[in-house]
Amino acid sequence: MSAALALAPPVSAAAKTPEQGERGKAARADGERLGLGAVDFAFAEGEKTILRDLDLSIGAGERILLLGPSGGGKSTLLMLLAGLIPRIIGGVVRGMVRLDGIDTNRVETSLADFSAKVAIVMQDPESQITCLTVEDEIAFALENFGLPQSEIMARTDEAIARCGMAEMRDALVYTLSGGQKQRVAIACALARRPEVLILDEPLSNLDPVGSALVMPLIAETARREGSALVMTAHDFAGFADLFTRVVIIAEGRILADGPIREVLRDVALLREQGLEIPLFLRWAEAMLGTAMTEAPLSLDEAIAMVHRAGISPTLPPEFLPPPPTAPSDAPALIEVAGLGVSFGRREVLHKLDFRIRRHEIVALVGFNGSGKSTLALTLAGAIVPSSGHITVAGVPYRYRRGRQVGRGETPIGYVFQYPEHQFLHESVAAELRHGRPDLADAAITRLLGEIGIDDPACHPYELSGGEKRRLGVRATVLLSPSLLILDEPTYGQDERNRVLIEQDMLALHRAGTTIVVITHDMDLIYRMATRVMVLREGKIVADAPREVFFGGAVDLATLGLAEPPLRALHRALRKV
Repeated sequence: MSAALALAPPVSAAAKTPEQGERGKAARADGERLGLGAVDFAFAEGEKTILRDLDLSIGAGERILLLGPSGGGKSTLLMLLAGLIPRIIGGVVRGMVRLDGIDTNRVETSLADFSAKVAIVMQDPESQITCLTVEDEIAFALENFGLPQSEIMARTDEAIARCGMAEMRDALVYTLSGGQKQRVAIACALARRPEVLILDEPLSNLDPVGSALVMPLIAETARREGSALVMTAHDFAGFADLFTRVVIIAEGRILADGPIREVLRDVALLREQGLEIPLFLRWAEAMLGTAMTEAPLSLDEAIAMVHRAGISPTLPPEFLPPPPTAPSDAPALIEVAGLGVSFGRREVLHKLDFRIRRHEIVALVGFNGSGKSTLALTLAGAIVPSSGHITVAGVPYRYRRGRQVGRGETPIGYVFQYPEHQFLHESVAAELRHGRPDLADAAITRLLGEIGIDDPACHPYELSGGEKRRLGVRATVLLSPSLLILDEPTYGQDERNRVLIEQDMLALHRAGTTIVVITHDMDLIYRMATRVMVLREGKIVADAPREVFFGGAVDLATLGLAEPPLRALHRALRKV
């Protein structure tokens, strides 16, 4: 485990009385792998309680989808279940935490005891990667368990093959894209064959093809090994049918816990908590109303339910496609000619030529590792090209000693894939004031409140993953850049906060900002982009206005892209 997790030493782990620890749901008599009894958690004595009175039992072979608003306690709960709290991440735990029926607050239990049975993949894969190469990283955990060398190599080979990573086997981990690192972390967990597999937004950085490969693999591995699976995800539409149970947590409390079809049927609860509601579920509720006795888990199921109810499927106004965007005749803001980027001997971008016009919203998409982030950083002047030229608003980039020098009249805002890479200050208030010293305290409090952050003095690193992302976007948007580049701005966000981020982007766009957004969120592209560019192996393989791109002129599957859910709904209804 990376030292990056060592935020604080444990403060204490105080148990309640046996009677208190046993109230709520009784632990399963047989097969329980992990359990909580009346658990409270705070990061320090006297500080805000993050988890409140949690009762939870996780049985062998269960597949649990953990849902909740950003900042509601999901990641904290997963780190508690994995034993990281309070052994690596300090805090005060009260109540009963059971590992194979043993109360770990009464019987001394080490992180090694948890690690022997529980594997976790965290939201930020960089926080748990320790070795130089992919192969070494997968083998590292197995070596720590003292497995024979032959077993280590067999499991490493299997994980690499099953996760489709043969071409990355000897790659240096630090050269991989965010999505590729995420696949490495997942492969490491699968190779361990744990009794409980815990995944915190494991698909957030993966391209659609990677998600389609990895999620069934995770579920199949859990079934094969008899492992329990606990996973968080904001967008779960593509794999809801792989889970049997849903737990919803908000403000540190469990609001719902039950069979997936039963819990998801309560669309009002999902909406009240600002959770992402799969399009097929929203459409089924719109068609069936109270006649929806259970939740469908796919678009085909939703359509079949509507037919069985004797209702003719239609498209209510809120499900109509976005209007087409007329081609822009605006002048070019960015001109790229013969652009190439190499890292050592590895050529990442190959002689790219394109223009981005003022006031466009350009979606940059493609497989993980195709060069999207490299291109975006090069456009921002943070990476020096190996060849070619970049001109912004008529001013060519100039470089000296590995840095872009000179400033044009076009301020550029950049939101990084990992928000930590852009934080410069020790409080969230100071982050918002960076470049905007005129902001009054009242304005800071209001702006933070809009994105769900209630303490202006807290350190950015104390925020949840989703809160960090929202802070990074809001701080950049406040600078009103003429060119805004965002790298996966909506990953790890619930619906409520995804909408806030999109509204920030659209407000800037209406004010004249040109936007380049890297994303795997196909619905965001379908709703907002004016143009789509696809990178593959460092080359532009498709570039078209949105209405042309999604109008049938482009084979999405060949490019490693999924069909936007809204377009899939329209296409499916045309067939019935």
